[in-house]
Amino acid sequence: PNVRVDLVHTTGAPDLRNADVAIFWSDLGSPNHDSETLFQMECVPVAKPGLCAVDQFIGAGVSPLHYGDHKTWREWLDRKGLPTEFADEGVVFDDQHLLFEAAAHGRGVAMGLFPFIANLVDAGRLTPVSNQAIPSRRGYLLKVINPDNPAANSFADWIRFAVSAQPDARPIVAIDGD
Repeated sequence: PNVRVDLVHTTGAPDLRNADVAIFWSDLGSPNHDSETLFQMECVPVAKPGLCAVDQFIGAGVSPLHYGDHKTWREWLDRKGLPTEFADEGVVFDDQHLLFEAAAHGRGVAMGLFPFIANLVDAGRLTPVSNQAIPSRRGYLLKVINPDNPAANSFADWIRFAVSAQPDARPIVAIDGD
């Protein structure tokens, strides 16, 4: 009751002037957000099952596939101590669905975000091709802009409950904590 929900997809900082509650995708830990992370996501390379052996895609004639930019691949490679030049190769997609469809059809290795790709992995369309994931530097944030509105607080509480009730959708790989 008395809660209006608008779904807005935007690149860059969201316009929160007309909102009581906002859920938005952003870099985590930004000092400008004054918000809370809804859930932690993990990055792991994924590909069509059988495309390449685990941790054997670099130098095997398999290209990286990117969403938006090369940063996530570069960060993952750097954290693993692998040559970051691999991230300079490959196609950059502006749509995640196309990215994962390309990976599922054997066009290369994509950096997948769990839990977003859990259904594709469960269905056997994609498989992790590394034994380690890293925490994503991006995620969904929740911000109550108008805490004086009881409906806004109720909606935010409902979102927190819904997120906490979800089963843990982590990949079947080790999570790198270094």
